[in-house]
Amino acid sequence: MDAKPDPRVMLAYFPLSLNLNVWGEHVAQTVSKLHVANEIAHERLQQHQAHMKKHYDRSQNDVIFRVGDQVYLYVPVVEERLSKKLSKFWRGPFVITEKISLVNYKQR
Repeated sequence: MDAKPDPRVMLAYFPLSLNLNVWGEHVAQTVSKLHVANEIAHERLQQHQAHMKKHYDRSQNDVIFRVGDQVYLYVPVVEERLSKKLSKFWRGPFVITEKISLVNYKQR
């Protein structure tokens, strides 16, 4: 991703003045610039999210189980007084009895 400056944002220093008309114009200009900057940030955030999704999906493998398949269940809980090093985190094998959704299954 390129980090080129956007020509829509031109922030300039404006010295404080006692003239209320000039002060009101300055506030209006600043608010306008902030809205533009917010829109640009939102656009870039969406672009970056799309890029990260594409990168994540590249390494993602979808595993599909069928009814009758045998699977192990991962339970990362260490029982009291046992060391994590010697604990068994995988339980099973269990048999898939029903597919509820793309990632949820009933087992017995």
